[in-house]
Amino acid sequence: MTDRSAEISKINDENQEEDEELFNSLDEIISQNIDEIDGVVISFPEKINSKNGIAHTARAFMWICDLALKSILDEKYSQPVWILMNNL
Repeated sequence: MTDRSAEISKINDENQEEDEELFNSLDEIISQNIDEIDGVVISFPEKINSKNGIAHTARAFMWICDLALKSILDEKYSQPVWILMNNL
């Protein structure tokens, strides 16, 4: 593996960890608060603060879509989860 490939692999691993942390923290927040409100709106700014900006935002969007689908298909949450993405 070249130095560049190793660097890219390391960045991808770090981003995966960030994505998992984001997903888990959102899941926890929603789980704790969903019964007290009529639903959850998750709104993202143009870019999530990250080393890789837009690419990270796209990955986070996929995680959030997965979270929202679980809320619908698995009836994981008692209320809907709405997602607003700005300027993607």
